[in-house]
Formats: sequence, structure tokens, C-alpha cells
Amino acid sequence: RNCRYVAERLSADGGLQFARAAQEELLRELQSPRGFERLRVDPRLVFDAGFYPNDIELLERLPGLRGLPDVRGLNPLSLEDRHWMQRLLREGAPRVSAYSFVSLWLWQDLYCFEWKLVQGALCLFASNGNCAFMPLPPLGGGERDLILQQCAFELEGMGAGSSARLENLLETDCRSFEALGWEVYPKGVEFLYERKDLAELHGRRYESKRNLCHQFEALEPVYAPYCGEDREAVRALYEKWVLQKKARLQDPIAAGLLEDQGIALKRALESVQELGLLGRCVRVKGELAGFSFGFELNPDVFCVLFEITDLECKGAAAFLFREFCREMEPYPWINAMDDSGLDSVTWTKRSYYPAEEIPLFNARPADE
Repeated sequence: RNCRYVAERLSADGGLQFARAAQEELLRELQSPRGFERLRVDPRLVFDAGFYPNDIELLERLPGLRGLPDVRGLNPLSLEDRHWMQRLLREGAPRVSAYSFVSLWLWQDLYCFEWKLVQGALCLFASNGNCAFMPLPPLGGGERDLILQQCAFELEGMGAGSSARLENLLETDCRSFEALGWEVYPKGVEFLYERKDLAELHGRRYESKRNLCHQFEALEPVYAPYCGEDREAVRALYEKWVLQKKARLQDPIAAGLLEDQGIALKRALESVQELGLLGRCVRVKGELAGFSFGFELNPDVFCVLFEITDLECKGAAAFLFREFCREMEPYPWINAMDDSGLDSVTWTKRSYYPAEEIPLFNARPADE
């Protein structure tokens, strides 16, 4: 009702006839199988008008559209959401692994992920009974202030309490969130590399990495794609790796992260094809010495998701990482994700000389 364009169009000659024709055409499209399918696969086209009750005029009821996602409620994350959601995630932060459907789906066994559309913005929520938070800021949509108010309301309804927060905010958005009354604080960084550097390992700074690769190559390793028959061997190696790591760790938090990673790996192995994951294995004398999984973050960035090797096989990690990066030649960049807040992981990832450390931030309502 208050749209200037609509008002001007209706007041022009033939405006009313134009509006009626457009209405009839839209109704035909929405009531057709093709129209329903478009709305089902891309729920962003369904807008919650509850924020503008005085601006909307009801033209027609469409009971035939029942079965679409409920834009006024929370929808459980499903594999059917992958394609439309990934397009929107890429627009939000194309080089950050946190902005990927894979990064959400793999933690389904630890958190209940749900989403809703608020003024056209995709809002994601995660909860597990002990806490509730948003793994990403709202993506797209209209007035951010109103969107964040609704998100804070949803978190309160989930019983978030002191855990209420919004994660993985980009540095470029920090000021706008602070201006809206949110307290912003650092979360960590993601490590971005030039793939060519990792594939070639040229120069003195990579001398130790080259030596490790040569040492492992003396064992005549066999590098090959992952297949379903490798699943049990992958699980067994992961369990062995966890025991090896725990023997070296004194931090109980780090030990807990290893268990969580195993839960995510289990979900990944169950959904390799559905998520578009690429897996590679390396064997020595027929025994699995390491495996790695990754996925396309966008046409320019490949993300290395898991890299697990037998710690008794010196040089296996350096060899596997180099070979995987060599194979990903179509991608100029490699994202190795974050360091999980562990100094040892930070040291390892910096030893490969990232081209950029992408800072990420969390935010919480200032009155919390």
C-alpha cells in the first residue's frame, strides 16, 4: 500500500488494468506445479509479512501451497536445503569455511540446527539443551535492526540465557553490529593459502616440509581416492590417532575437541556424496597411513576439512597435504579452516605461511 512505485503505476493510465493482469498472471504461476516447485526449492521467495501488517493487502488465499516451509516458524536443517542455502552462504562470505552448508551439517549430532526467514534474511539457530546461538549472522534481507531484534527474541525463547550469541561475524560488519547495540569480540581466524605454494613447496621456508615429504616417500606410499570400502579403515585410523594425540595432550578441552571431531567425521562419512566431499587416502604396504577430506567452497577456493595421519608415520601429514593441494589445481586458493583455539594447531598452520588469516568475530546482545 505504501510502495511509491505501486502508487505511481496505479495512478497512471491503464494502471489498474496492469495490476489486475499482473495479479492474475502471478496467481496462475503460484498455483501451477512449476510455481510450487520454485517456492519449495528456494524458500527465500516466501516472505514473512508480519512485520508490515498495515502495508499488505490480502488479494487471494492459496490453500494449495500448504507444505511449504513455515517462514514464521523454525525449520529443521535438511539435506534438501543444501543447494539454495549454499548459494546464499557463498554470497555472505565466499572465502570463509564457516559460511558453508557442509560446516553446518557435520555438527548435526551435537546441535539441533534450525532456520527461518526474517524479512527475507536467512537466520540460522543452533541449540543442544545447554545453549543456543546463531552460527552465522543473518544473511540477506531488509532492515538489520529489526532482523536482529527478532533473532534475539528467538534465542531468548530457546532459553539461550548467557550463551546467546552470534558467531562468525566478518570484520567488515563489526561496526554496524556495534552501532546496533551488540558487543563484538574476537573469535579466531581462518587460514587461507595460495594453492600453488602448498603444491610446490619452493624456497627455504618450506625446506623442512620438503624433507618430511621425501622421508615419507621413501616408504613408497600409495595415494588414491577414498571409496566406500575405506570407511572402516578410516574410522580405525581416526581412533588410533585420537589415542596418539591424547597421549601428548595435557589440555582436557583439547581432548574434548578430538571427540567432537570424531562425531563430525562420522556424519561426513555417512554423507560423502550428498555433501559433495572429496576424499583421499594414503597407504603404506597396504595399511592406511592417512586420509583427508575437502570440498569446494566456491569456484576459486577449496576447503580442506579433515586431515588425519598415523603419527608413527613421520612425514605422512606433509605428504598428504601436498598431494591433495597438487590435485586441486583448478582452485587458486586453499582454506584450511581455523585452529580451534589450540596453539599447536596455530603453529602448524602458520608453518605453511598463509597468504591471509581471515579474522572472525562473535557478537552478543550488549545487555547480556
